[in-house]
Amino acid sequence: PDLSAAIEALGASRSLAVIAGNGVRLGKAEAALAEFAAAWGASVVTSPSGKGVFDEGSPLAAGTYGSYGNPTAHAALARADVILAVGTKLSASDTIGADTALIDPARQILIQIEIEPRNLSWTLPVRHPLCGDAGPILRALAASVPENYAPQPSSKSGLARNIAYPDTPKQGLYPPEIIAAMQAHLPADTIFTCDAGENRIFMLHYFEARGIGRFSQPAGAGPMGYAIPSAIAQKLLNPDIPIVAVSGDGGFSMTMNGLISAIEASAPIIAVVMNNHALGWSQHSRGPFATSFAEFDYSAIARGMGCGGVKVHATIELEAALKEAVRWTVETGRPFVIDAENSMDFSFAALDYARTQ
Repeated sequence: PDLSAAIEALGASRSLAVIAGNGVRLGKAEAALAEFAAAWGASVVTSPSGKGVFDEGSPLAAGTYGSYGNPTAHAALARADVILAVGTKLSASDTIGADTALIDPARQILIQIEIEPRNLSWTLPVRHPLCGDAGPILRALAASVPENYAPQPSSKSGLARNIAYPDTPKQGLYPPEIIAAMQAHLPADTIFTCDAGENRIFMLHYFEARGIGRFSQPAGAGPMGYAIPSAIAQKLLNPDIPIVAVSGDGGFSMTMNGLISAIEASAPIIAVVMNNHALGWSQHSRGPFATSFAEFDYSAIARGMGCGGVKVHATIELEAALKEAVRWTVETGRPFVIDAENSMDFSFAALDYARTQ
């Protein structure tokens, strides 16, 4: 496509933000995205399904946006005068029902790169639609920065990236504590696969996807049970890298039989179960009716299959279990399950966009 109008709009911007969706992953355009962001000094926000296509350890990373996204991501978009959307439909759930406090085509210039023409300007009016492959277009734009261009990255908001969680006495661990322990005590190149439900919302908000291609999660309706089979596939593709399947007890119980397949396929994954004895999303949304489970020790079930496994209730136990899981999978070639007792005292609703503005 003709890029001249888009290049002119980018060159006139003083606060540029990128929204990167799953199309970046499908188009294998992660490196091109990094080149564009570095060349233009753009803040990069990912959609929930796009999380993992940009290194969130980068100073240009603003986090994930959407209904339960990071305040820094929402601020980066709200402050931007030009927004480049790449490989994303800009769906209503991501844009909070086209909330103009977040994205407003009347006050911001929208540029969209999309290989599917029906997705261009589908949900929001786009000033400069670019139909084509994201990688080549991003590289062409990266090579077109004016000499006098001086951006002010929109990610510099001074806000905390994540919503604070309470430190009141409780039983078990809060999901953000489990996530923090995984990031601190697992190797830096670990690949994480996520499940559906409340655990996924916490992962999208609190997990920092370091590097490219180290996080995947299901999109669309009805994807419970995704984490384990996805982790097995990742392990077969990346045999020398630790692979961690993160799920709730509802999603884990749906596909825990996949651990048998993991043993047979020599795919020693690590499974971390946020076990709150409930369908957390459903119970926090509509109460206990048909949302509570009996107490099961999933680590004991795993050991019965021939996997390693341990039940943990505190941070210090989880830290030791993560180290043991890495050792076990390397030395035995078999999966390891960590059943982490998860407190229900902190709900995903605390992360809601409307509550965090």
